[in-house]
Formats: sequence, structure tokens, C-alpha cells
Amino acid sequence: MRDAETVLPARGRRGAVAALLVVSVVAICVVLYATVWGVGVSPDSTRYTGAARNIVAGRGITVLSGDGSAVPLTKWPPLFPLILAVPGLAGVDPLAAARLLNALCFGGTVLLAGALVYWVTRRTWPSILASLLVLTSVDLLSIYAMAWTEPSYILLGMLGLAVVTRYL
Repeated sequence: MRDAETVLPARGRRGAVAALLVVSVVAICVVLYATVWGVGVSPDSTRYTGAARNIVAGRGITVLSGDGSAVPLTKWPPLFPLILAVPGLAGVDPLAAARLLNALCFGGTVLLAGALVYWVTRRTWPSILASLLVLTSVDLLSIYAMAWTEPSYILLGMLGLAVVTRYL
């Protein structure tokens, strides 16, 4: 298979990149609009944000147990609270950080879906269509509107598969 630079004119590539970036920015705006009153919270979300607040407070990756004592976070993945704690060091609430992180992850997922289709087909319209299909998925939007680990997992999982595919 020939490289995209030899198959497509530069104008076609620039158009595809610009279109995918526009759809990606729209995706970010959609999540921010969907979470205008705050990101969705579930029992798992309270564990993640509580652990992030404890990290910022210097208590380590801990959560409160039923009796009010701090216990290590062992049942849930620790990377998400660590990511939420980074903006917390600057005074940003973990729920606000989760909202912004999920919006960026949704934009990245939409962009990556389109880029992967473009990489396979070398065509602009199928890549834009793939991005729009991901953008208009109500189920994905409901996931990205919650303070969960799934948004970053979906993006990083897709990215990992793309890198392994490219390597092979």
C-alpha cells in the first residue's frame, strides 16, 4: 500500500484534517453543553473524586470507609483519581476536572475514529462520516457525560490498538 502523500494531493489531506478537527471541536462543545450543570455522578464517581481530593490533601490514594476512616483505594483503578488530582493542586475541583477531561477525551475519540478511517480508506468523506457517527452516538455521549474512567479508557484503548496496528 502506498503512502498517503503519494496517493492524495496535499489539498485533500488538509481538507480532511480540517474537517476532522472541526467535528472534534464540536464534540468537545457537545459534552460541555451536555454537562453544563455539572458532570454526572454515580457511586463510583464519588470514589474517584474523593480519592482525588485526598491526594490533593496529602492523604494519598485513599477513600473514606463506612466508619469514616481513610482506607487505600484498592477496588477502583487509581489512574483516574491521579489525573483528577493534578488540576486539584491548582485549586480546581475534581468534578470540574472530570468534566473537562471527558470533553477532551470525547473530542479525541471522535478525531481518532475519523483519522483511523482516513488511514484505511484515504478518503475524506468516509472519515468525516465515521467521526459524525461517533459524535451522534447517544450511548457514547451518556458515558462521556459521567465522571467515570470509561472515557479515558475508550480513547486510550483506541489509541493503543491504532499504535499496535501501525506497528504490525
